[in-house]
Parts: sequence; structure tokens; C-alpha cells
Amino acid sequence: MQGNRCNIKLGVTKIKYSNDNPKNEVLLARYKESDAEAFEEFYRRNSTMLFNYILSKVGNQQYAEEILQDTFLRIHRFVKSFDPSQSAIAWTLQIARNTIIDHFHKNKTLTNPESSEYIAKTNTFNKISAQKSLESFLKQLTPEEYDLIYQRFILEISYEEIAKKYNTRATTIRQRLSRLLRKHRNNILI
Repeated sequence: MQGNRCNIKLGVTKIKYSNDNPKNEVLLARYKESDAEAFEEFYRRNSTMLFNYILSKVGNQQYAEEILQDTFLRIHRFVKSFDPSQSAIAWTLQIARNTIIDHFHKNKTLTNPESSEYIAKTNTFNKISAQKSLESFLKQLTPEEYDLIYQRFILEISYEEIAKKYNTRATTIRQRLSRLLRKHRNNILI
């Protein structure tokens, strides 16, 4: 870390975090210390993603907007319990999930998240979303990356067998796949 900048190298993409572009964890830590601008930035960055997550679970825009509001109220209420060493997004999504469940319990006109009808709708929606996401992900890959993914996850070939084909070690293949998945994790919703 140099001065106010932290450089993180992920695959080929280099992301620079500075005071002008802090990580979500830093924003919540600052908000925890009463920095309202940090919360505004956190909201600006993450509200669309959270809304889409909630909408995918409830299937109704009006309910999703209501739950989004409640989610951010809960983030505000529980920010003191946020641990900056943990993922801010995972913490936020857990709050959103709990808020969705609470809304289902309070409002009986919503489909119960435990019902088979809700599960079937959600599973169908999630499968379609996952398929589109996966297709988009595969189109971005180089031929070698595609081959690694195909061999490991479609053909279910072991790391050792793939390593033999590439004349390298299994740990190298494991690393390549791990980096590849990390590099594209924002594009994969599955």
C-alpha cells in the first residue's frame, strides 16, 4: 500500500482503490464512523445489484422496491455490527435475504418462500438467468480457457488428467481455473 492507494491485480485487470474509489468494505467502515457520504456512495454503487437480486426472488417490482428500502434501513440500523474484514456484498445480500423472508412472513399475499410454487418459479427464473449468464461468460473466453472449463466442469476430467494434456502440474491447472473463475465472477450468476 502506497500513500492512499492500494493496487490489486486480478488476472489481467488491475483495479486501483484510492480515497476517490474505496472498496465497499471501506465505505461501510467509514459509515460505521458516521460518514454519511460513504453510505451514499455505497447505496449508489450497490442499489441496482440489490434491487435485481430482490426482484429475482420476489418477482414483483413494487414488493422489490419496498424490500430494497427496508434492506437499506436495516443496513443503516446494523452497520455497527459490520466487520470490515468480511465481504460487504455478502453481508448486504444476507440482510436482503432476511428482509425478503420477513416480508413473506408479514405479508401473506406474497407467495411463501417455502412453498413449492415459489420454489418452482424461483428455480425456473434462476435456471434461465444462469443459462444466459453462462452463455455470456463462455463467449468471453479464449479457446484455451474454454477448453479448460469444458474439460473440468463438463467432461469432469480430473486436474491431474488435464495437467497431463497440457504437460504441466495439476496445481497449475487448478490455479488457472481458479483465476479464470475469479476474473469472471461478476459475470457469472450461478
